[in-house]
Amino acid sequence: MDEVPPPPADIDHYVAVNVRELREHRGLSQGELALRMIEQGFEFTQATISKIEAGHRSVKVSEVLALGRALGLGAVLPLAERPEISERRVELEVADREARKAYEAVKAAAATYLRAQRDLSLTLREARDAGLGVDAEYYRWGWLATPAEQAVIEARVQLDEHDRITGQQISRVSAVLETLREHGLELPGPEAWDPPPPVGRSRETPRLWEFDHPFYGDSGEDEDLSSFAELRECLAGHPHDGSTVIYRWDWRLPNTTYPSPGECEELIIFGLFPRVSRTWSLRCPISKDQEDEVREWLQGPDVLGQLAPLWAPVLDAAASKAGRAGSAVSDTAPQGDW
Repeated sequence: MDEVPPPPADIDHYVAVNVRELREHRGLSQGELALRMIEQGFEFTQATISKIEAGHRSVKVSEVLALGRALGLGAVLPLAERPEISERRVELEVADREARKAYEAVKAAAATYLRAQRDLSLTLREARDAGLGVDAEYYRWGWLATPAEQAVIEARVQLDEHDRITGQQISRVSAVLETLREHGLELPGPEAWDPPPPVGRSRETPRLWEFDHPFYGDSGEDEDLSSFAELRECLAGHPHDGSTVIYRWDWRLPNTTYPSPGECEELIIFGLFPRVSRTWSLRCPISKDQEDEVREWLQGPDVLGQLAPLWAPVLDAAASKAGRAGSAVSDTAPQGDW
C-alpha cells in the first residue's frame, strides 16, 4: 500500500525545520545562507531565512529548489521530509564523509610510508657506496621488508583485541561486584556519585545548554562581545522602562558535525525595541562552569526583571483565579474518609 503523502501544512513545517537543521549542520549562519540565495537571484536577507525557519513565511517551489542547492543537496526531497528522517539522512551523509576522509588519510599515510621506504633504500645504498660500514641485513629485514598493508592488518588486530579485552574486563568486574554483594557488602550505585544540583535548581531542571527553545529568535542588529562580563555591563545600562526587552537566551554549543576553527560555546541574548519594532542580539563566548552565574543573571533585574512587570497583571489575575477555584473546590469537597 502506497504511503499517504503528508498534508501541505505539514510539508511547510518540515521545510521550516529542515532548513534550520541543514543550515546548522553545514555550519552556515542565516546571513551566509541568504547570501547564497542572493547569488542565485533571490532577494533574500537574514530576516527572510529567520522567518522561513520560524514558519512565518511560506516558500515557493523555485525557492525550495534554490535552498536545496544553497544547502548542498543533490535533491530537494530532504527539505520536504519529516525532520527525523531528514536528520538520519544528514547523519548518514556525515558518516559517509568521515569514512571517506579516514580512507583518504590512510591512503596518504601509505604513500608517505612508501616514499620513506624508497628514501631509506636510496640512503642505504649511498651510505654503502661511500664506504660506511652498515648492517645491510638489519635494514633489509626491517622497514624495507615491511609492506604498508601490514599496518592495516595490525590496526584491525589491535581493534579486535581492544574490544575483546574491554569485554573481558567488564565481565570480570561485574562478576567481582556480584560476588561482593552476595557476601553482604553494600556497594554504592551510580546515584551515590551524582553530585547534588546547585542551589536553586532541581535535578529535573535542564542545564542551560540542554534547553531547546520551542521558537526561534531573529538576530537583528547583531553584536559580538568578548566576554560574559562585557555582555552584562552592556545590558546593565539598558533602561527598564519597556523601551527595550530581552525575550530569549541561547546557550549555543559548537557544531561538532562541521567544526570551525576557533569555534566555542556562545551565550546569545535576543531582544527587541518595541517602540520601533526592531530586534537586536548580543553574543559572547561562554563555558559550562559559568552556568550558575549566567542563571543567576537571567533571574535578575536585567532580564527577568524586565519581563515580570510586563506580564505581572496577567499572571496575578491567573493566580488569583486559580486561588479562587481552589478555594471553591475545598469548600464543596465532602468531609471525612474517602
